[in-house]
Parts: sequence; structure tokens; C-alpha cells
Amino acid sequence: MYFTNAFDPRVSPSLLAQLYLTRLMRNMASHEWTASPRLLIPRQAQQVSILWSLRIRRRLTQLTTSQTGSNRDGQKNTSVSQLISTLAPTFLISVAIFLVFLVLSRRLFRVYQPRTYLASLRRRQLSPKQSKGIFGWLKEYSGMDDDFVLAHASIDNYLWLRLFKILALMTFVGCLITWPVLFPVNATGGGGQQGLDILSFSNVTPGPRYYAQTFVAWAFLSWVMFMITRELIYATKLRQQYLTSPFESSRISTRTVLFVNVPEELRNEERLRKEYAGVRAVWLVSVPKELDEKVDDRDKAATKLENSEVKLLKNYVKRQMKQEKKAKKKGDVEEAATPVRDGERNQIDVHKKDIPSHRLPVLKFLPFGKKVLSIDWSRNELQRLIPEVERGQRDARNDRSNVQGACFIEFESVDAARAVFRKSGKKSKVKMTPAELGPHPDNVVSYYRALGGVRTRKLTWPNPDLEKHRQVPRHHQGT
Repeated sequence: MYFTNAFDPRVSPSLLAQLYLTRLMRNMASHEWTASPRLLIPRQAQQVSILWSLRIRRRLTQLTTSQTGSNRDGQKNTSVSQLISTLAPTFLISVAIFLVFLVLSRRLFRVYQPRTYLASLRRRQLSPKQSKGIFGWLKEYSGMDDDFVLAHASIDNYLWLRLFKILALMTFVGCLITWPVLFPVNATGGGGQQGLDILSFSNVTPGPRYYAQTFVAWAFLSWVMFMITRELIYATKLRQQYLTSPFESSRISTRTVLFVNVPEELRNEERLRKEYAGVRAVWLVSVPKELDEKVDDRDKAATKLENSEVKLLKNYVKRQMKQEKKAKKKGDVEEAATPVRDGERNQIDVHKKDIPSHRLPVLKFLPFGKKVLSIDWSRNELQRLIPEVERGQRDARNDRSNVQGACFIEFESVDAARAVFRKSGKKSKVKMTPAELGPHPDNVVSYYRALGGVRTRKLTWPNPDLEKHRQVPRHHQGT
């Protein structure tokens, strides 16, 4: 029974091998040994081993054949149905998202069209307004030239948009190269495929048709490499022209180089001017930590003041709208339209709950402390910190007792700065490391910026919620 079940086709090859070894060991234990030129095994075991080896080979051949080319065995091809089941939900979701975008883009101007009307932008920074209609944005977008994008955005943003254009062009030309040749060759390959699989490489039988795949692949790869090389050369020339343009070259940051690892003998302005030609200004870096803390406190106080005033306006408008709704329900229209005023100072009274407040903790990690009004506290802090910061900046500019191993050097032109950035350290006797060309002010460490006299500006913008009331509330205890 054991021997018969072993030849069952449902038995796996690994199990067949295990059964063969078990049977072989039993034969070795129950039969006498006879001499053999290969091994000393019983005669019966030698005969059984030959039968088992043939059976294992046959079984492995069946398994290998059954696992390859399922479509070649006459099974039903499902490539078309799979393609439809994949594209149908994706297409429906894309259409739904696109329709939502078309509807919201005509209503949420602050989100989709902020650069067309914001008063904080200059006229040259504004984008053209969209034409009327749902697809009005398509007309302006298609007619927008490269110069406009470069003038309203950085060169990196322009190259990012150009990347998608290049990818679309590469794909379109790739289809023109591959489809007219490979589709007919694969469709008539004689591989017996069905459905969309007749267009694939699996439908080609071994033969001369393989050369078509090779030559087309060479042509497409050559096209891709040509586009990559062309874009690299274009990006290099464009960046050079962009940095040397009057608009960019007029900025101080594009002509400034940040050096690090400055030796002690070069930490003075005279030596640095002798080391490089075309130097316009030199900024040596010191570490005024106390001044840095005061600058941070000043900026935090200014931000706190602005946020508190905006919050006060919002709270006032919300309360007025609630009062108007209640008055309209009662039928008193005059009371709803007239805000409460202070007769002596002609100011609008604000409810005490609308005034923002916060606590001043004794220790920074404790949330407990004295409760103060945010607007009054921020104004008092600015009146105290601004003069102290100005005095500290004047003293720090003249203090050279703690100069660090970094400096900023402004050159006369962008070309001079780029030449120094590329060649510095090769011909110079004293080694200095150019860390960055054109560092942006936001990327400079705060205690370096503390010497620059940076002041926080309070920005104002039109609030749509206040257009209805046409009255700007003021803090009743403000100065």
C-alpha cells in the first residue's frame, strides 16, 4: 500500500524523494548485501531505485510544463477585461476630481487665483486673470511664455515645469518610434496569444523578428539620451544667463559667497580684500548670543502682536454677526446695523472676552503664570526691545574680539563671484572653503542675521468679513 501510494500523481516530488529514501533504508535492513561495482546495495533496492528515479524525472517534467505558458494551453485570455477593470474606476475618479476642481476654482479665488488680485504684490508680480467660463484658465495657461514664468518664479520652478513638458514629448515621440514597428511585428509573431497579448513580446516566436525589438530599443534609447543631453546643455546655459541678467545681478545675494574654515590670519577685512579681486563688501561673522536672544524675543513679540490683533478683529466680527442675527429675529434692524461706540473717544467698544490674553510662566516649561493682555504686553515688549536691539547691533558691528571662521564676501559682479566660487582654494596660498554661492537670507543662521538690522514689518490686508461693517474696532485700552 505504501509503495502504491507513492506513484500517485498527486504526490509532490519532495515527498516522492522522501518515500524513496525510506523504502531504500528498509530494503537495506531486511536483505542481504551483494557486491556491486558502484555501491553495496540489495538487488531489489537497486531495481527500485531505477524505477523511482524515472518516476521523479517524469513528475518534475510535468510540474515544470504545467507552470509555464498558461495561455499556450488554450486557457481563456483575460487581458482585455483586466485592462478595463483597471482603467474604468481610475477614469471615473479622475473625472470626479477634475469636475470638483473646475467648480471650486471659480469660487475659491484665494486658493486657486491668489496672485491675480493680492495688493501685497507688485504689478509686475501679478498673474493674468482668468477668462470667463469654466475652462478660462486653459487659455491663459496655454498662451503663457517661458519668459513670464522665469520672471514670476525661480529658475528651479521653471525647470520643474519644463520637466513635465519634456517627459510628455519623450513619451509621444517614443510612441511614434515603437508602435508603427512593434505592433505589426508582434501581432504577426505566431506565438498563439490572444487579446491584447498579441501586441506583446510573448507573441513572437524565436527567429528574425527578435531583431526588430533590438533595433527599436536602440532607437528609443538614443532618442532618450539625446533629450537628456540637450536638456543638460540648455539648463546650464539658461542658469548662466539667468544669473547674469540685470534683475538677478542687482540682488546682493547673487553676488555674495559664504566662506567657511577661514584661518585666523585672514579674519580681517584688509587681508580678505587683498586675497580676492573685485570685492565690494566683507562681513565677518561674530557670535553675539545675547543680541541673538533679544532679536528672537523682538520677533516673537511682533508676531504675537500681529496675531493678537487679527484674533481681536475676528472675535469682534463674530460677535457682531451673532448680535445682528438675534436683532433680526426680534425685528430691530437699527440695532443690528449700529455698533456700540464710546462717545468720548469715538471708538468702538470691544467685549472683554474678545481681547486675546496669555500667561507669562515663571519657568518656560510650566504653563502657569500671570495672565496678561496679549496686545498690551506685545506693544510694551516692542517698545523695550527695539532700542536695545539697535544698540546691540551698533556695538556688534564694531566688535571684532570674537570673530568666527566664516565670512560673507560681496563681489562687484556675478561673474566674479562665480569665478571665485569655482577656483577658490586652487591657486590661493591660504586655503578657504567656499560653502555656498548666493545664500538666501532665510537660510542664514539667526545670530548672523542679528547684525543686519532686520526689523519685523506688520503687514495688513483687506478682510472680507469687515467690508460689511466698514468699521475697524480698536482696543479700548490701546495706546
